[in-house]
Amino acid sequence: MDVILKDLQKKAYQLLLEAMTSALKKGEMTVDDSEVSSRKIVRNLDGIESYTELLLFLQSLANTYPAYKGVYVSFKQEEAAQKDKKKMEALQARLRQFASI
Repeated sequence: MDVILKDLQKKAYQLLLEAMTSALKKGEMTVDDSEVSSRKIVRNLDGIESYTELLLFLQSLANTYPAYKGVYVSFKQEEAAQKDKKKMEALQARLRQFASI
């Protein structure tokens, strides 16, 4: 397994736990929902093999349990930032090429 993906899975576990704990304290999630969602998380998260699969899982989880929406949004924002970074690097490389002509 990709080391980066493994780190992202650990991050997802941590953020999901924090979101669940917060939702339980605020009364935004029932104990039953937390138990069911916990089983779903444990059963599925370790088997994820790609970043896209991770995002789809988090999206599904957020659609079922609104308390987890912030985790999904966080991962989507990170994805967008990475894409923007790659675009900027490509543009900078092209500018350097033009400057050297």
